[in-house]
Amino acid sequence: MKLVYLRTALRDLLWVRAYYERVFREGAAGARQSVRRMETLVMDNPFVGRPTHRPEVKKLLITRTPFFVLYRPTAERIEILRVIDGRSLDGMGDE
Repeated sequence: MKLVYLRTALRDLLWVRAYYERVFREGAAGARQSVRRMETLVMDNPFVGRPTHRPEVKKLLITRTPFFVLYRPTAERIEILRVIDGRSLDGMGDE
């Protein structure tokens, strides 16, 4: 199974990397490892994420970070749609 970051998710991921370099440089290497573990987990288990309001889209936390991904498994590939900072949703409930 192929994992693909859509353009919006790539921009999000670049922001996450810049965030760690500016704000929490010591955590940057750990965050990169967490992203790689998330990618492996999703590729091995495409339906592991929690359901969202859109049945075809799943939500999965990137462990040891405040970020999560929204992704869509299809027959040919897994599309990472967004990488979202969960702290910006505090008090807003689940998606």
